[in-house]
Amino acid sequence: MAGFLFWRPTAAMNRARPRPDQRRTSTTPQRQAMPPSPAVRSDAAIPPSLGLFYYEVTVLSKGRDGFIGIGLSTMSVSLIRLPGWERDSFGYHGDDGNKFSSSGIGVPYGPTFTSGDIIGCGYDTIHGRIFYTKNGHSLGVAFSDVRPLAYHPTVGMRTPGDTLLVTFGQRPFAYDIDRDADELRMDIELVRGASHT
Repeated sequence: MAGFLFWRPTAAMNRARPRPDQRRTSTTPQRQAMPPSPAVRSDAAIPPSLGLFYYEVTVLSKGRDGFIGIGLSTMSVSLIRLPGWERDSFGYHGDDGNKFSSSGIGVPYGPTFTSGDIIGCGYDTIHGRIFYTKNGHSLGVAFSDVRPLAYHPTVGMRTPGDTLLVTFGQRPFAYDIDRDADELRMDIELVRGASHT
């Protein structure tokens, strides 16, 4: 049930550069003033009717300060701030463990994350929920009642040296997303069965 997407090179700020394999991205130091938080997003949106979408990010290096955000955003969202700080975007941030939804003010959610951690982001389009995982363990639902828009996987990095490796299913996930997919299929079957009685 995983999606197979790549980063959209033209949708990246000049400091957040997708690497040639299109799954790795990092920030590069600059001498002039840096944009606040360069981000990249995938080239294709998650279809709102998909059911369940999931991707994982391995933090290869947290850079100097670990200001990393992982989440979803629509194509209209600016890529100069971390995911979750702009309207129609959601993010889980590594430096404080807070979740952000269309606001620069976070809400406590999960543990912080750093170099070596694997963070997953899942979107249940049927129930309108976004959830996260850390190192193969669920952190629970972060956002519910999510509007059914065309969201793109999005990561943001704020300090030099941040390096992330993303999988959209090209290699095995740390989290057992198939279990969640099976539960979602059972929910759908229950709803279908109830509507036929």
